[in-house]
Amino acid sequence: PLFLPDDQAVVLLDVVSRERAAAERRKVQARYQSLAPLLRALLAGAPFAEEHGSLEAFLWADSIVSSRALTLAGRGKFLVPFADFLNYAPHPRPRRGAAGAFFEKHHRISGEDFVVLADRSVKVGDEVLEDYGDNSGELYYHAFGFLPLANPFDCVTLPLPAPAVGSERER
Repeated sequence: PLFLPDDQAVVLLDVVSRERAAAERRKVQARYQSLAPLLRALLAGAPFAEEHGSLEAFLWADSIVSSRALTLAGRGKFLVPFADFLNYAPHPRPRRGAAGAFFEKHHRISGEDFVVLADRSVKVGDEVLEDYGDNSGELYYHAFGFLPLANPFDCVTLPLPAPAVGSERER
């Protein structure tokens, strides 16, 4: 949604999602502005320096890195080779949301290694899937650009009008 032109965002996203995408776009643009002098210095004299140092190139690179990174609460984002090949499927055993504890149980840092453990049994020849955690579809859409077909932690944001002053609903 960061790259959707405003006219398409109005059609495809609800108000909350549009505001979230706009806020994220502003954060990324601010990051670019703070890094632009360093990028210009690093790319000085390189072929296509202007193109590769542009805001558009930065937005693309930021979205690629962000959509591939694994996030551990309080520890940051990590690029883990091959871990981003694992597609999402909710765990077959129902569970309650636990602020990421299930995901962190299967993703650990051990010394200098990032260890990814299977969260379910897999038969030889089957695709290895993993549960990305107790997150809403909205988070997956904004952070990774996809919506799961099934997500037991999904929720919907409904903008409701405020109750009229003095109405029964106000109390």
